[in-house]
Amino acid sequence: PEDAFHGLPALQLLDLENNGIQKIHPEAFVPLTQIEDLNLGNNLFPVLPSRGLNGLLHLKTFNNPNLREFPSPEHFPRIQSLVLSYAYHCCAFLPLIPAEPPPRANLHEAVLFPSNNEFDMSLWNSSLTDVWPQLQNLTQKFGTQINDMWDNFGSDFTYPGNLPAYVEEYFEDQENAKLAGSELPPGKIACLPLPGPFLPCQDLFDWWTLRCGVWIVFLLAMLGNGTVVFVLIFSRSKMDVPRFLVCNLAAADFFMGVYLGFLAVVDASTLGEFRMYAIPWQMSVGCQLAGFLGVLSSELSVYTLAVITLERNYAITHAMHLNKRLSLKHASYIMACGWSFALSMALLPLFGISDYRKFAICLPFE
Repeated sequence: PEDAFHGLPALQLLDLENNGIQKIHPEAFVPLTQIEDLNLGNNLFPVLPSRGLNGLLHLKTFNNPNLREFPSPEHFPRIQSLVLSYAYHCCAFLPLIPAEPPPRANLHEAVLFPSNNEFDMSLWNSSLTDVWPQLQNLTQKFGTQINDMWDNFGSDFTYPGNLPAYVEEYFEDQENAKLAGSELPPGKIACLPLPGPFLPCQDLFDWWTLRCGVWIVFLLAMLGNGTVVFVLIFSRSKMDVPRFLVCNLAAADFFMGVYLGFLAVVDASTLGEFRMYAIPWQMSVGCQLAGFLGVLSSELSVYTLAVITLERNYAITHAMHLNKRLSLKHASYIMACGWSFALSMALLPLFGISDYRKFAICLPFE
C-alpha cells in the first residue's frame, strides 16, 4: 500500500525477499528518503515503481518472472549493483558497467650520488636563477612547484651541475602520471545476470554471416528433406529398409529446418532491438515448440544415423548371405524405439526438467 513505509525516513536497508508480493503502489517508496539497499527478490509483482529510489545503491529483483519491464538507468542515478530477473534488463546498464581500467604511468625514481668534482663552490651564494638558467622555463611549464621545492630545500643547499635535467624529468613524469590517473573507467555499476551470446541485447544472431547461413540451411533443409520424405512415401517403388531409414533421417532433419525457421523469422523481425521482444519470445509457446522440434530433431537424427551405420555394416559383412538382412518389420521396431526416445527427451523440458525458456535460442542448456 501507499502508506506501508510512512514514518521510516531514516531506513537505509529494506529486505522484502520471498514475500509473495504481487503489486507495489507507485508511491510506496517515496517516504524512504534514505534508502540505499533494497531486496525485492523472489516476488511476483509485474511493475517496479521507481519514485523514491533516486538514492538507491543496491537493488535486487531476482527470480521474478512477472517483472518483464525494468526502469531505465535514469531512475537510479546512484546505483552501484543490480541483481535482476532477466539478463535483458542489464542491457540498458551495459554502458555503465566498468571496463578494465587503463594502466597507470610508472614513476621512475632517480637517485644521485654526485662526487666532489661535480660541485661548483663559487655558486654557494648565487641565486637560483644563476645556478639554474632554465628555472624561468620550468616555472612556466610546471607552475609554482619548482619554487616550493627551492623554498623547502633552504638557501644553504648545494646543487650539482646536472640537477636541472633530473628535476625536469621528474616533473614530466609527475605530469604524465597525473594525466594517466585522470582517465577514469567508463562506469561503476555491477549488473547480474549479464547478457551474452545466448542472451543477446541487439540481435538474436550477431553476425550477418551467421544470419545468412541460418536462412540458407533453413531453406535447404525444408526443401531438400521435404522432397525426400514426399518422394519416398508416395513413390511406387516398394519400401525397403534403406529407404525407410533414410525417410526417418530426412524427417528428423526436416524438423531441424523448422526449428531454424523459427529463429530466422524472430531474428529478422527484431533486428537491432531484440531485447525489447526477448522476454515475450522466450515465454511464448512458439519458443517451446521450436525448442521441442530442435531437440527432437537432434536426438532422432543421431539415433537414425547410428542405425543406418549399423545396418549397412551388417549388410556388407553378410553380403554373401541374402537371408541375413534386417527386415522392414524389425527396422520399424528399432525406429519406433528411436522415436520414443527422441520424443521423451524433447518432452522433458516441458515437464520441468530443464527449460526451453532459459535462452533466446530455446534450447535446454542447463
